[in-house]
Amino acid sequence: MVSLIKLASFFLAATGWMMTGVGSAFAQGVERREAHAHVHGAAEMSFVIDRDRLLVELAAPMGDMVGFESAPKNAADRMKIDQATRLLNDAARVVAPGTAAGCRVTETSVRMPFGGAARSADHHDHDPKGSHVDVEASYVFACRSIGALDRVEVTVFRTFPELETIEAVFLGPRTQVARKLKSSSPVFRLK
Repeated sequence: MVSLIKLASFFLAATGWMMTGVGSAFAQGVERREAHAHVHGAAEMSFVIDRDRLLVELAAPMGDMVGFESAPKNAADRMKIDQATRLLNDAARVVAPGTAAGCRVTETSVRMPFGGAARSADHHDHDPKGSHVDVEASYVFACRSIGALDRVEVTVFRTFPELETIEAVFLGPRTQVARKLKSSSPVFRLK
């Protein structure tokens, strides 16, 4: 699956659309993410409507999820990775679409570096000296009334309190919106 964050970044860059107050960091996300530069406490999230589905993707620094960004050194570190992976596999601990749309999660994918309870088949366990590592999670929701989807609460702030901000983008059939979410204001309004 193509990364929604990369797709959203490509779309925003290709259309020249820039986010007021957020700058062009998200529009340049592909280059920034490929260079592995990231800010602790800050994550990226994208929301895309595709027919009757809501697609959500999160990319966040591993350090904000487990407290470190290197290979686990002991059993306690491995437990932290497994716990974070279990939490991320529960979509409700990351996002909660507005109830009016009748959305239910149909797919979940978590890519946790260095293993985790649901290890990705294409992951390579390596930690180049000085590099930063991101956790990636994606969710697909099937919605009975996608037109009624007016908001998504970002619950990951409660699950992982080290996260302080999320650069979020929404791509819908008729609108594109970007916002900076904070733990004190975690609701992304789509309308």
